[in-house]
Amino acid sequence: MQSLVAGDVLVHRAGGVGFSNNYINPDDAKNRMIQLWALPEEGGRPAGYKHYRPKAQGITRIYGGLATEGETFDSSTTIDILRLSEGECYDIPHESLSYVTEGELTFTEQDAPYKASDGSLVRGNNLILKAKTSCQVIVIRKAD
Repeated sequence: MQSLVAGDVLVHRAGGVGFSNNYINPDDAKNRMIQLWALPEEGGRPAGYKHYRPKAQGITRIYGGLATEGETFDSSTTIDILRLSEGECYDIPHESLSYVTEGELTFTEQDAPYKASDGSLVRGNNLILKAKTSCQVIVIRKAD
């Protein structure tokens, strides 16, 4: 059995035989869990999982990239956990889908700002992010 702490990420890859799992809260406290499903690009791969503890600041890749990188399951779709400090900026130079899981920030696309906070889902192209508070964002996009 594997235990996760708040903020941990568990990535599963379904295989030809599938997998089963069971999430159990250790107490009666309400817990927030986000599940994202990505269709594998290539069938017949073995089922598996990878456990990540995202960096306190910066970017942690949890899915996608080249097979030779080995840190994640390879895919042309990438999923990153982005953690920014207040006032910090980050550019996403491609089409992306972002989900804010903590804090407040501004997404700017073609000089049009959009204020976002916990629970906001933002789709855009060539976005500039600026953190108003310490924040965390899940960013999904095609790999370079």
